[in-house]
Amino acid sequence: MDPIWMANNTDLPDLALLDRNWQTFLVILYTTTAIISLASNIVTIVVLVKGERLSSELWKYLINLSVADISMAVFCIPFTYTMFMLGHWVFPVWLCPIVQFTQVCSVLISVYTLTLIGIDRYFAILYPFQTSSYLKSHKLWLVCAIWMVSIGVGLIPYYKTEAVRFAYGNDTYYDCREVWDEESGKKYTLFIFIITFALPIFILTFVYTSICCYILRHNTPGNPDRVRDLAQWKLKIKVVKMLITIVILFAVCWLPIHIFNIMVWFFPPTSINTSRTLYMTYVFSYFFSHFLSMSHSFINPFVYGFMSENFKSSLRRLVTRMWSKRKHMDTELDKYSASHQTQELTSLRINTL
Repeated sequence: MDPIWMANNTDLPDLALLDRNWQTFLVILYTTTAIISLASNIVTIVVLVKGERLSSELWKYLINLSVADISMAVFCIPFTYTMFMLGHWVFPVWLCPIVQFTQVCSVLISVYTLTLIGIDRYFAILYPFQTSSYLKSHKLWLVCAIWMVSIGVGLIPYYKTEAVRFAYGNDTYYDCREVWDEESGKKYTLFIFIITFALPIFILTFVYTSICCYILRHNTPGNPDRVRDLAQWKLKIKVVKMLITIVILFAVCWLPIHIFNIMVWFFPPTSINTSRTLYMTYVFSYFFSHFLSMSHSFINPFVYGFMSENFKSSLRRLVTRMWSKRKHMDTELDKYSASHQTQELTSLRINTL
């Protein structure tokens, strides 16, 4: 919702799009989402760094993915829904372009790290000998390239974003917005759609479809064994389901917000204040699509980490090791306390004598 347009074209008594009850619900919902995203990604990083690096081929990518998702939880979730919900920018003016810049960077880093993981698995499974050494030796460079490209693209909204001052009633507010003319805004919206959704979903669909076909066609070497072959087939089906889940979740989480943005730019709801039904449909469509896109930041750790048996085993071993270390420290502390008490008691007896 454009607050400046609302200020000039609507009879609503307040800029806030929803009443206090809905605002409370959204605050709880988004705060919970941010906390879960932050906690799950921190746990993922700790397990990958402190654990046994359960996947030496992917751990750098997974850490990079978690860092990007943490950035989304910190810089995307609290600011975007708040401004839309309240109808104006309530944070410091200087923070406005920084938030827009960080949001674009976080989304690009997260999306293309997912894409890079898919490409890495594609070559590792289908062409293990031709490309494995090259990919292993260039993982850090590829991660750095993702960051450099993301920062470069993020500079576009940074320089095009400003906190626009406007009057509503007897008060003055700010609207944090990217300042585009109509034609440039449409082109930029399509550009963001292509680089953050269309291109990644095409690559992920291709590589994971190829992997699924290869897995289902590939037979276990050696003599036929009914029990072994059945177990291998179940494992293949499990892997295929996980790969399909990755693509579906990516599409479900990100497609609605892109559709919403394209609809707003190409079919702007200029008569929204004439119909309460249209107004509420517009508002809830935004929050529904926005929440799905933000929820992807806590879905990633569960798909790539907590759904993996190796990851869960490493997590259990790490927790067990930390618990054993804690118990050992408590035991040593008890021994020290007992020894110290004995020394004090002996000293007291000597002094008494």
